[in-house]
Amino acid sequence: MEPDRTGVRPADEPIPSHALSFGRRLDLPRVIVWDALVDPVLVSGWLGEADIDAAPGGRFDVRPGAPEHRRPVGVARGVVVSIVAPRQLEIESTGEAGAAPARVRFVLDDVPGGPRDRSTEISVTITSPTPLVHPEEARAAWLTHLDLLHDLLHGRIADWDRWAADREPAWLAYRADSARRDG
Repeated sequence: MEPDRTGVRPADEPIPSHALSFGRRLDLPRVIVWDALVDPVLVSGWLGEADIDAAPGGRFDVRPGAPEHRRPVGVARGVVVSIVAPRQLEIESTGEAGAAPARVRFVLDDVPGGPRDRSTEISVTITSPTPLVHPEEARAAWLTHLDLLHDLLHGRIADWDRWAADREPAWLAYRADSARRDG
């Protein structure tokens, strides 16, 4: 069944929003990191089971593997708004279970360094027309999933059944750090 694409704003249309941004340096070339953003099999290894049509207007649906209260905002059911391979991917969630729609923008910058003499700076920005209810939890979820992306890129696929043992301590630490930073 095709997702409903009505109401999706063009990528260049500004939206009144509340934003949350963060990033990470990954010690692999940008083209490798890019594949982990758009290939459904690879996305399944760090976000959850995915159905992706990596083209403007295409679906970007993820059935997150993390427990419900630890899932990253904006990727459960979405549409690709903008894609510029291998640099930028922007998706808009259609707002599941009464949640407001959110946009997630991934930007990959190629930087020198790393074992292959190329590394990638990934920045993630989540925007929402309404404030996130628990921004510290949203940040913790995304930072934990960026850890999972790092692990995937180094050959370790997420074991969702071991979330409590493997990921919960990091999620709690990221949440505490975010709460301290945000006051």
